[in-house]
Amino acid sequence: MAGTVLAGIVWKFFEKIESVLTDDTKREIARWLRVRNLETGIVTNPPKPWQNTFTEMFDRTFGKRHLSWRCFFRSCCATLAACLLCSIVNLSESEGHIEWLTVVTAFAVASVSLFVFDYVSLLETRFVLSLMKRCHSASLLMLFLILDLIATGATGSGPAVLVIVSFNHYFSVEAAGARNLKEDLMHRQQLIKALKEHSETVDTYDHDKELELEELLVKREQRDPLLNPPPFGLPSPRILSDLATIFWLPTFFTSIWLWLYAGSGFFLIFAQRFDKFFAWFNSHVDIDKKPLAAIGLVAGCIVAVLWWGVVLVRWLLSMS
Repeated sequence: MAGTVLAGIVWKFFEKIESVLTDDTKREIARWLRVRNLETGIVTNPPKPWQNTFTEMFDRTFGKRHLSWRCFFRSCCATLAACLLCSIVNLSESEGHIEWLTVVTAFAVASVSLFVFDYVSLLETRFVLSLMKRCHSASLLMLFLILDLIATGATGSGPAVLVIVSFNHYFSVEAAGARNLKEDLMHRQQLIKALKEHSETVDTYDHDKELELEELLVKREQRDPLLNPPPFGLPSPRILSDLATIFWLPTFFTSIWLWLYAGSGFFLIFAQRFDKFFAWFNSHVDIDKKPLAAIGLVAGCIVAVLWWGVVLVRWLLSMS
């Protein structure tokens, strides 16, 4: 279900971006995809490189001037949307490992803490795009894409590390409290056993207090990994994954957008080799008039497949 929702969100995002593009930009994107038109035939003039049309989309979304309130405001809006999406996905897939109040708190903290970092990451992506516009070598373009991912990850790792350290302190305190509860409960159970062996007055013991302690302990045991903290006091891999989803992934917003745009576009270009499939696809999505919506549809399918792959891997790991 989550994969389908993500696919729909990605598709609608590309459609929304297309609505603010100029007709010339959309025409250049369609020419890049080499759309076949039965009336005019194949476009013969070379289209603009894909990195140029993406830069035009980028500028239409965030503005051409990076040091402006408009760019900063839209960067903050993108951060809020990305954090909200990651928080919802995290909560829906947590399976009770993390409470909704914790996710809401993490969303609020992540949104505020990532405003500046994502703005810097946006500047880095803008700089990489300016370099990509000057080159036409496929190997250099791929190198720039990889460098953009690395630089973006390094930019977003700062707040993620700080948050993990803060949450580590919280987990340590909770784990200590859970251990004290466990020791208290074991002591009371030993006392009951001694009373049963030497006395008939065990009914005078406070059973309600014992049940209250057991219920509280069960609740804490369900909050993985508080009763079994890993070595060095670090959170478990599941908690690290949850934190990365909320505090690190939103930083990759523009990089993911760039990769999806390029990957989906080249997929459509490759799909033209299969005439029947491409004709069917073009009959349902008018690539000539809505090229970015077509790219968004493919991008949404890619995101859904990747998500279902992650879910499958998690399920296989849980079964082993």
